[in-house]
Amino acid sequence: MFDEIEKFMTVPDEWAPPESKPYTPGENLQHWLTDEKARDQFVIRAGSDTEVLWNDARQLKADPVYKRNFWTESYVQWSPLGTYLATVHRQGAAVWGGASTFNRLMRYAHPQVKLIDFSPGEKYLVTYSSHEPSNPRDTHKVVLNIFDVRTGKIMRDFKGSADDFAIGGSGGFCWSLVACFQMGWREG
Repeated sequence: MFDEIEKFMTVPDEWAPPESKPYTPGENLQHWLTDEKARDQFVIRAGSDTEVLWNDARQLKADPVYKRNFWTESYVQWSPLGTYLATVHRQGAAVWGGASTFNRLMRYAHPQVKLIDFSPGEKYLVTYSSHEPSNPRDTHKVVLNIFDVRTGKIMRDFKGSADDFAIGGSGGFCWSLVACFQMGWREG
C-alpha cells in the first residue's frame, strides 16, 4: 500500500537486536485461595462504601481485607472464579485484583454501561447498555461489547435497536453470555 512506503523506506540498513526488558512478576490474583484458615472473601457495598471481608464462620465475625469510599458509581461483581472484582462506572467498567491491595488491572470503555458479566472461564467481559430514544417512535438503542479481560481489547461488539436483538418477540431484549455464545462467540 502507498501508506506503507514511507515506513519501509525508513528501515535501517543494519539490524539491531531489540532491547530486552527484565521480567517482573505480577501479583498473584488468586492469593486468597492460600488462606491458612480456608476462608472465602465477600464484598459488601453500603452507600458510598465498598468493603471486602474474610468470612470467618468460626469466630462469627468478618475480618476486613480492603475498604474504599466511592469505588463504584453503580455496583461491584466478583468474576466466576474469584480472580477479579469488577466495578461499574458511567464511563465503563474496571477490574481489580490482588492479595489485599486490589489494584486496578484494566479499564473497559463503555459509556453508560448498565450490566456486566464474565464468561465462565474469566477470559471475556461482556458489557451492556441501552439508550432511550429521543423520539418516542424510535426504538431503544442497544450496545453490547465483548472485551478480552487481560488486554482490554474489544473482541466483538453488537450495536442496533432492541428489536434487532429481541428473542421471543419484539420490544424485549434477552442479554446473556448464552445468547452471545449462540451467536457464534465461543470462549477458548
